[in-house]
Amino acid sequence: MKEKKSSDKKYVPVSNYEILFASLMAVFVCVSVGLLVISWLSIRELERAEADLNTHGYIGIFKIISGTSFIPALQNSSSADFKVLAFDVEQLMVTAEKVKNELVLGVNTSNPNPTQTLKIDVNSIQVTADENLTTVMPSSSSDPTSPITSSLTPTSAECLPPAELCDDGVTCINQDFFCDGVSNCPDGSDESEKRCAAVCDGKFMLTDSSGSFHSMNYPRPYNANIICQWIILVPQGLSIKLNFTSFETQQYADTLNIFEGIGQNKILKASLSGTNTETIYIFSHEATAQFTTDYAENYGGFNATYTTFNASELNSYEKIYCTFEDGFCYWIRDLDDDSVWERLQGPTFPLMSGPEFDHTFGNISGFYISTPVGMGFFEDRVRILSLPLVSSDTYCLSFWYFMYSPNVYRLRVSISNEHGLEKVIFEKEGNYGNKWNYGQVTLNETSDFKVIFDAFKRRGVSDIAVDDISLTKGKCNESNYVEPTAMPTVTTTPSVPTDCGGPVELWEPNSTFSSENFPNNYPNRATCVWYLNAESGKNIQLHFEVFDLDSVDDVVEIRDGRGPDSLLLGK
Repeated sequence: MKEKKSSDKKYVPVSNYEILFASLMAVFVCVSVGLLVISWLSIRELERAEADLNTHGYIGIFKIISGTSFIPALQNSSSADFKVLAFDVEQLMVTAEKVKNELVLGVNTSNPNPTQTLKIDVNSIQVTADENLTTVMPSSSSDPTSPITSSLTPTSAECLPPAELCDDGVTCINQDFFCDGVSNCPDGSDESEKRCAAVCDGKFMLTDSSGSFHSMNYPRPYNANIICQWIILVPQGLSIKLNFTSFETQQYADTLNIFEGIGQNKILKASLSGTNTETIYIFSHEATAQFTTDYAENYGGFNATYTTFNASELNSYEKIYCTFEDGFCYWIRDLDDDSVWERLQGPTFPLMSGPEFDHTFGNISGFYISTPVGMGFFEDRVRILSLPLVSSDTYCLSFWYFMYSPNVYRLRVSISNEHGLEKVIFEKEGNYGNKWNYGQVTLNETSDFKVIFDAFKRRGVSDIAVDDISLTKGKCNESNYVEPTAMPTVTTTPSVPTDCGGPVELWEPNSTFSSENFPNNYPNRATCVWYLNAESGKNIQLHFEVFDLDSVDDVVEIRDGRGPDSLLLGK
């Protein structure tokens, strides 16, 4: 008898590594499934939150005036009578075109992008008896087929910030749209005199061809922390001219901003503060004036008058001619540039960086325009543009310019055609001495064009000034023109440093600084900058232990912040 062979298959035990790997895979699968579930729940929650964010609640009183009568059972939301009435009301709200259209109009006005579904919360329905209401039809229990008629009396809607409610009690608009000269409320209540009359003088919409407005309490000091706004609307085709019989506000802090246009698309044309009495031209029949004050140092304020003129009647010579005695004439400052041309009187500061007087009168009573005075922190460009000039004639453009300091940069005159393409027609760079220099260039264009004056300022002290721009017919007389010569830059080794090695960053405890060579004399024509820093939320107190400067020519400026737009606190 043969012996039975044993099977070749053997049991192989699972290794610990295989068990560990299988366990890790199971954990990984569970975690992945969990993350998918959590992600799905998060997406649902975000969608729900977004839906809630876009949901607006509207509350109203729906009065039933026929088709049923009031019984106490209707106040019980669980009763059969209430459920029948609630169903009928919901169907009426959906099917009655008049009621539906009124609701949709209110929703669309308050929310320009409403959800597609208008849902009525049946649970919010409350039934109360109206003592002043007389039923004229039998109750629905006696005649189920009797129609229900109603009157809808909406109550005031609630607006989400930053929106505010119009006087109609339904429409919500952004608070910035109120009193901007453009009606956004259906009833025009956002531009009403009652709402918008300026606290300054009780005026708001100025629609006559001439008129006036003034600061609060004028000529006595105005109040702190006020905002006054006026809208000027004159007949189309005319432009607006603003004059000031007096003007005195806190420099850089209490400002009168003049805008071309109204509404949210208005363009800033001038920002006035200090003792500015210049004439402002607005080349539009719409203008906005806004006066804002801070918390302290209130002055006598201003009184402004406006008239109209027709800009289309100006000839090319009138558009160009300007001595800057009354303002910028018809020249337009580019307020979107790095900085802006400033209208000045007398010497610039520091001395020897610009003219000491204007060219028109040759004394400190006259005005001229200059790059922003003082030390530059960046390379800046300032620009003024003329109104469009007709190309039918040959012109001679003439002007006077002042470029004096070792650091002075560049003056450029260009013309821009009707397509906005610019061509340089005059350019000077460098130091041309402590004097006014004459410039001229012949203009012979074949299409309408604008004249542009650009001045470029380097870091440090380097001011450029312009005065007495004019235009004459015909070519320039070259025999009367003497080309000025730029002064070479002389580099010498000073006996003492000409600056203090700054700008210097100072933090506590390293908070002490002094002029160069202290306690000995500081150098001539030095420019020193220190940045005083403090932790967030803390203030800076400045104390001078020793202070001995030339009382006329040398000065220390204290500014809040950095750069050319920092607020001057004192000097």
